[in-house]
Amino acid sequence: MKTEKLLITLIVSVLVILGIIGGLRYVPDNFLPQFLSGKQSLYSETTCSECKQENKKEENRSLKSPVISITDAQQIEKIKNLKTPVVIKFYTDSCPACIQSTYPYQFVAAMLSEKVTFYEVNLNQQEIAEQIETLFEFNVQHIPTFVFLSEGKLKDKPQSGFQGQDWLKNLIAKTFGIEE
Repeated sequence: MKTEKLLITLIVSVLVILGIIGGLRYVPDNFLPQFLSGKQSLYSETTCSECKQENKKEENRSLKSPVISITDAQQIEKIKNLKTPVVIKFYTDSCPACIQSTYPYQFVAAMLSEKVTFYEVNLNQQEIAEQIETLFEFNVQHIPTFVFLSEGKLKDKPQSGFQGQDWLKNLIAKTFGIEE
């Protein structure tokens, strides 16, 4: 166990030094000290909401994203009927800023998933691209664009571009009045 932690710490350190994983800056500041002290695990230990059985750390190595992918226009109509706050990210696979925002968006979604529902729309998908009125309705002019809905209506103007994880988290908190 200690050897595994040492190896992981060494690998992370080398990658940081080489600048290979720019996404590491989105890891909470206290993660590494908590990980090294044994208070934080790389694998979540949770209870299944359906069967109420506890998952073991070794068995739960894949983390499920809290971001729901929208694949057709009917799903967007269903989202408009939700009473909970909603964030929708419009993106494409070829957009550098969209790619850069992927992990921070998922990380923020994981932090705020109890208060906000997160979706993403890949505009490269033919079914969505044909629904051009959806883009006009949400005022999507650039990508990535983050749209905020409350009770099915636009809560604030859509935000285009991406300025980092903290920017996104603060923007969502401010838009929906969420205390951190």
